[in-house]
Amino acid sequence: MSALSDIIQKLRSRLDTWAALTILLLLQSAVTCLSLIKVANFQSYIHFSRERVWIAVAIAVAFSVVSLLFAAARFSFGYFVGFYFYTMILGFLWIDVFSEYSYERLLAGCSAAYSLMLFLLPVLFIRAPFRQLVVLSNAAFEHLLTAILAISIGTIAVASTYNFRMVAIADIYDYRARCNFLEWCDISSAGSPARCCRSPSPATGCSAIAGAPAWC
Repeated sequence: MSALSDIIQKLRSRLDTWAALTILLLLQSAVTCLSLIKVANFQSYIHFSRERVWIAVAIAVAFSVVSLLFAAARFSFGYFVGFYFYTMILGFLWIDVFSEYSYERLLAGCSAAYSLMLFLLPVLFIRAPFRQLVVLSNAAFEHLLTAILAISIGTIAVASTYNFRMVAIADIYDYRARCNFLEWCDISSAGSPARCCRSPSPATGCSAIAGAPAWC
């Protein structure tokens, strides 16, 4: 047992340096990107293209510089949350390069990267607590927690009435495909309010020709 403790202690002493942490952080970034290449083989909504891989590598390498902040900061709860967000945003930037969906990919990537930077700087390096403008008493804090719990339960109860099903994890995508959240809006009559329904049919008064799928 003492031998194992000595090994762990030596390993911690070697890893507890800026250079070692930097190497581990860069390796973690590389493994994250490599794992997404493998995931693309099993998930159809995650795309990968060899023609654009050099762009993704360049973006990932440039963004990995952000991980050096974790080598300089002390561990805290903000460190833990920030590292999770860093990994998530790095994965998004990688997937964003290969995405075939129609949206402003450059704007989305820049927004995600800047948002992470603005989040990491205070959570990693601000140690002094902020001055509290309002200090709740113990009783008021307990009432606040009760109110949050009641609102959460009410939200879950209302949300469960919309396409809620108890299914196995393996079947979640099959049931999700059956959920139709789009409403068809008949806007063929000028000057009259649009009629919206879940699906086009003569019984509901909406037609697929006159209507168009929209969030109504």
